[in-house]
Amino acid sequence: MARPMLAIGTHGNITTTAQVRSESGAWVEAQGQRAERWRARTKYRDADGKVRDVERFAPTKTKAENALKAALVERSTPVRGGAVRPDLPMRDLASLWESERLDGGDLAPATVRVYRTTLRAHVTGWTDDGGTRHEPTTALADLRVREVTVRAVRQALDTVSRESGAGAAKTLRTVLLGMMRVAVEAGAVPANPVREVTVRAVNAKGVKGRGEGAWASTAERDHRRALTGDERSALLAYVDSDGYAQETDMADLIAFMLGTGVRVGEACALRWDVVDLAAGTARIAATLVPVPGTGMVVQESTKTVAGNRTVYLPTWLVERLAARDRSTTGMVFPSPRGKLRDQSNTSAAMRRILDGAGVGWATSHTFRRTAATLMDRAGMSARAIATALGHTNPSMTMNVYMARDLGDDRAAAVL
Repeated sequence: MARPMLAIGTHGNITTTAQVRSESGAWVEAQGQRAERWRARTKYRDADGKVRDVERFAPTKTKAENALKAALVERSTPVRGGAVRPDLPMRDLASLWESERLDGGDLAPATVRVYRTTLRAHVTGWTDDGGTRHEPTTALADLRVREVTVRAVRQALDTVSRESGAGAAKTLRTVLLGMMRVAVEAGAVPANPVREVTVRAVNAKGVKGRGEGAWASTAERDHRRALTGDERSALLAYVDSDGYAQETDMADLIAFMLGTGVRVGEACALRWDVVDLAAGTARIAATLVPVPGTGMVVQESTKTVAGNRTVYLPTWLVERLAARDRSTTGMVFPSPRGKLRDQSNTSAAMRRILDGAGVGWATSHTFRRTAATLMDRAGMSARAIATALGHTNPSMTMNVYMARDLGDDRAAAVL
């Protein structure tokens, strides 16, 4: 009976041979002589289906075997095409995607941190400095690639949406989409099931607010709308009169975002030394990012290369900034305690204020969409608007950030 073929990514028996140098200088098997070195050898079937000899050498038999085993572990690290099989655990696929996309990709450092944290929290689990193992929030890690169905993805996204919010679920969907794309390209699955699933709000949990009792946001967010002129004015008036907005020092932060269209992380990382009130400009060249085990830190770069830019401040915004106290930290918008703003606290405060202002459907990105829409209606080009918002591609600005009216009566005149 023929010997069964090795499965891809596996090896045969390991053999060891004692060797000495012959008179010609070649290494030969030691025949009763004291070994000068040991050879450990086995056959390994690579991802391309070919069986090859793999061998390692060391002064002792044990060291040679250990060196070969280490080489086999390294050689069996999942690679595209061969080792990405239908029975590959999702935990291993996550490691492959992480090494390809996060370690060797061109993503912004802040994005890498977010995706890596998402993997640890929801897919693979993680171990803290104390050695305590934290299991992932979803059951994806132990599923095989072939077992990741639309239903499985739906359950995972709903779990994260319920426990951590729709934003966290959207990030997880992006990560899963990339992971399963690797499996599709390798032929392990016929289609990407993540494409069939969208994120939905699932019993959004309440957030404890400052003030009396507990507060929970129940409004459904609308990621397509921009604030109207009246809504924008009303929101600015609301934050100036609302005690909670004043207590959390969110009024000027929201005003700055409405007046510039910058991202919330960019606003929170703004330092006074890059603000020129006389010229009416601010240099956006950093963002605030969370680092597991450390907290919030200032990253000396923005989300994209195009994000490093100078923004021009409206006169009313210059006046607001001029009235602010210069904090000892040098930050324009520190937390009420004079530290870097915590991402979760800022997000929770933002939601509470927007709900209170009667625009609970809005998000911090609504401010960017509003700024882009106002610039568009003022006749600025898509390229100029993209530059102001820190986008590389004007088409993204047009498709995602500019709210469009239902119609224009000028069309009737033309037609």
